[in-house]
Amino acid sequence: MPPSKTHVWFLLALLSSILVYLDWITPELIQFPAVFIVPVLLATWYLGVAEGVGFTIVLLGIRWGMVLALGQDPNNTPLIASANFGIRLAVFGLIVYLTEGVKAKEQLAGRVKTLESILPICSFCKRIRNHDGRWEQLESYISAHSEAQFSHGMCEACGREHYPDFVP
Repeated sequence: MPPSKTHVWFLLALLSSILVYLDWITPELIQFPAVFIVPVLLATWYLGVAEGVGFTIVLLGIRWGMVLALGQDPNNTPLIASANFGIRLAVFGLIVYLTEGVKAKEQLAGRVKTLESILPICSFCKRIRNHDGRWEQLESYISAHSEAQFSHGMCEACGREHYPDFVP
């Protein structure tokens, strides 16, 4: 069972705070922002793309502000700091995009596995036993596990059997 969104937000805020603090206390020559990818990946996986992009912008923005405010390295001008911010933003954005693609493929694989597996079905009423052991209508089960929708009709054989007066 995945963690609740409130737990994820709390853990991501805590992790991000720790990483920003570690980045603050390390010397300028140590490139700590690469570790910022961890909360960005977790935010993307558990919360979504918008949140992943949001964490990217906030964390890299804080880093950019720290570099400009501290000014420890005379070679690190605002232009260089801005260029590094832009490069990191592009790379982290690509990672968010790729993470969302991997997550979507994993979810799709799970859905395909569900639909391609052997389904226990009642030979009389055609209900399917779900993973909880309850029996569901065939249409309900397939609709819940795929994009398929149903419209009901009647084949000629059933029409003749159930409505012999109306179906020749």
